[in-house]
Amino acid sequence: MTLDTKWQPPARHIRHDVPAERYTAPPAQQLKVAHAVALKVEEGAVGEHRARHLIRWYEHGEGAARIGWGAPGDFARCVAIASEHMTEEQAKGFCNLRHHGALGIYPATHAAAERGHGV
Repeated sequence: MTLDTKWQPPARHIRHDVPAERYTAPPAQQLKVAHAVALKVEEGAVGEHRARHLIRWYEHGEGAARIGWGAPGDFARCVAIASEHMTEEQAKGFCNLRHHGALGIYPATHAAAERGHGV
């Protein structure tokens, strides 16, 4: 058995009545492609871009300045800001990750180190 290295679409997908250079996808397929292309931005899909923008705001941008990462009470300040947009439980999880992103250490580990407990 030999494998053909050049892939060809299944025969049912080839339109023999239209030259390949003039073929356009059906309208439904064009809409899907246009929608997928519209969702792409420099950093990925729109939802992903917004999430990355928000993460940067909290970890290194204006949010980081308001929170004051590394200063006492930083986690509580983050939770207070984030709780305006999500539940308090979600905000605690979100801020746990943002604390780690900003300082490279999780809040519990940071608090233990400040109390003088070995980590």
